[in-house]
Amino acid sequence: MNIYPLFSSPVVEIQVEEDLSQFNKIKSNYEFVESNSIGSNNSFTTINRNILDDFPEETKILLKYFNSFKDDALKFDSTRFRLTTSWATKTKSNGYSQFHNHTNSVFSGVLYFDHISGGDIEFTTTDNHTIQLNPPSEINLLNMRSFFLRPRKNTLLFFPSYLLHRISENKSEQDRYSLAFNLFPTGSIIAGDSSITF
Repeated sequence: MNIYPLFSSPVVEIQVEEDLSQFNKIKSNYEFVESNSIGSNNSFTTINRNILDDFPEETKILLKYFNSFKDDALKFDSTRFRLTTSWATKTKSNGYSQFHNHTNSVFSGVLYFDHISGGDIEFTTTDNHTIQLNPPSEINLLNMRSFFLRPRKNTLLFFPSYLLHRISENKSEQDRYSLAFNLFPTGSIIAGDSSITF
């Protein structure tokens, strides 16, 4: 039997080694506003949507990891990317966010710069099965409908922006912080009659 897990949506998890403690300033130096999205509770984002502009040295570190992922693993080494938006999230005790994806971007990243006591990140599939099957006897990467990652301090994630994801319920007593950002191609992409320069 040959099984081909076609058309991967890679999610990469990296443990950052560099000191990113400057990001702790986000907790006290930025104004947060509560989400009014249906399906969210006690979920906040910063008003500032370009937060990484205030952290140029740390941004270089994040981009170094992203470039390693896109060049070495995905082999997109001839396409350059730039940051478009960046913001922080705060999820209070018993809080959670709705499933969402990030439009107008190609890849997204999340950095957990603070200790996380609760609130996994959950990814879910967007495929539409026309028949609901009985649950599988064992969950694996070929049949799962949801995938959970438990963030740890200094964990950095990259994933395609189209992937639906959410913050699951923060069952701890501590506020849960993360830094999110989006990336978009820049420069020229040569693709015959579909070539474009950003």
